[in-house]
Amino acid sequence: MITGYYNTYTDSKKNNIDIAVDSADEAEAFRDIYYIVLDGYASPEVLRDVMGLKEIDQTVNSLEEKGFFVANESKSNYPGTLLSLPSSLNMSYLEDPNAHKRHFTLAENHKTKDFLQSQGYKYLHFGADAFTYFNRYADENVNLGLFSPYQTAVWHNTVFRPLQDLSNTRFDRLAEKFGFLDRNLTQWKREKFKLEKLSEVPEKHNSPVFVFAHFLVPKGANVFDEEGNFLTKEEADERGVIKNYLGQTVYINKEIEKLVDTLLENSATEPIIIIQGDHGFPFWGYRDVIEEFVRPDLAKELVVPGKYSFPIFNAYYFPDGGNKLLYDSVTPVNTFRILFNHYFGQDIELLDDISYTADPNDNSKFIIWNK
Repeated sequence: MITGYYNTYTDSKKNNIDIAVDSADEAEAFRDIYYIVLDGYASPEVLRDVMGLKEIDQTVNSLEEKGFFVANESKSNYPGTLLSLPSSLNMSYLEDPNAHKRHFTLAENHKTKDFLQSQGYKYLHFGADAFTYFNRYADENVNLGLFSPYQTAVWHNTVFRPLQDLSNTRFDRLAEKFGFLDRNLTQWKREKFKLEKLSEVPEKHNSPVFVFAHFLVPKGANVFDEEGNFLTKEEADERGVIKNYLGQTVYINKEIEKLVDTLLENSATEPIIIIQGDHGFPFWGYRDVIEEFVRPDLAKELVVPGKYSFPIFNAYYFPDGGNKLLYDSVTPVNTFRILFNHYFGQDIELLDDISYTADPNDNSKFIIWNK
């Protein structure tokens, strides 16, 4: 597992997805662009009707009052992050479900940053404890953690691990003090750190900037309660899958609403903001708790091949007429096609909005899950 991660990370295969994006000499406006990806963030309908989170209506209403377009019928194009992100960032569909190294490369060396950097944008990369941790093509990486995910995996899975478990040693006390070997505590600190640094972008960076921010919330390590307090593994286990997921959703919703207010208030020119789930809640992996949902019958319908559910939260702040090009069923693959067309005078054809998953009978091929 560690070797596979390392090989994937060091693969520098060139991004050769061919997308027709011409030079935009006369951009309508050089607005800051924030692409905020919330991992496993299900659609408002799923959160409310299947999982019982009535508070989601407040979040949707709050964003809509600020001028956001919330695409209520949006679905992810793929069932997992390593498929979804390279697709959305390259504005294209993928070919092979098993091309993991290529997908990793495409998520790092993508067409969106190519185009925006060519227009003079600075690329700020806020990674997660995953393959998005660091981007070598970004102008600046903003993250937290003494060890990268790969280095942490090495520590926890090799002969070095016993050193962490030794008590009453200087090293043990140092690790405990700073928490750099506790992945859950680091995750909790990392997401708070990124939220803080994101709020500072308008005042600390000269425009234009493109910000990619990937949060492993609400899906991911269960480290936040509803108020943002740290949960130990024991506390999270006691709360259970559903309470953990909904608690992290409530927390990140409050933080995102505050962040949006800050970005809109402190930006010299109205920014473009995208808040998007890369996939939905993984009902497939939690079939043993299906009966605990508010609507188990609906939850069972969302158990699909590929381990993940597709309906996602997808909200856009596209000022000065950009919202007119959006529609309820828009999917991530068309996000930057629409953005570039409106704000940079491009004429990129929109793709059909399709959700793909690996063929359960042949995992080397994709099949259409829903169209």
